[in-house]
Amino acid sequence: MNRRCFLAAVVASVPLAGCLGSRSTPELVEGGTTRGSAAVAAAERTVTDAPGYEDGIEYFPDNDTVRYATSTSGGEPTDYETRSVAEWSDIQSTELAAERVGKSVTSELDIDSQTGFGTPPDSYDGDARAVAFVTLTQTLDRDGRLVGDPVEVSLETLAEATPRAVDTTIRLDGATFTRTVPVFARILTRRYS
Repeated sequence: MNRRCFLAAVVASVPLAGCLGSRSTPELVEGGTTRGSAAVAAAERTVTDAPGYEDGIEYFPDNDTVRYATSTSGGEPTDYETRSVAEWSDIQSTELAAERVGKSVTSELDIDSQTGFGTPPDSYDGDARAVAFVTLTQTLDRDGRLVGDPVEVSLETLAEATPRAVDTTIRLDGATFTRTVPVFARILTRRYS
């Protein structure tokens, strides 16, 4: 490469310096979390334990434990975990509550929210070890405008559509487990800088 071509390449690349090296990464900011304020909802699930482990679960009433599949391959369980039936039913009821509130909020507000569960927020003063969440994530561009499928919903509106709790009932081989799962609404804002 001669000197002129080299200098032309360097001069041409100067305006692009920094453009390829820095990516615009969004900053995720919590816009608030509050307890749902709609009426308490109810949900039920019946789990059938067929003989053997092919169905991914085995209930042992003699020692009150449940062995269940934690991963599968080709539709067959490959890894298992054993828990007390109380721990297992807590997990099942919290998952069930998250599913139920997702349907409630989607139907009430016609929005695409995410549901999940986790540890209670610091503001919670109850004794539940796990709670359900309804989360709405909004994305703002560099100028602070909503982007994507813009849905402008306040935390208060989201909380009003979110049940305060879900009364869950899990049935397993004649045993019934009930639990009231607290539910929280939260808004996350993704900002591009």
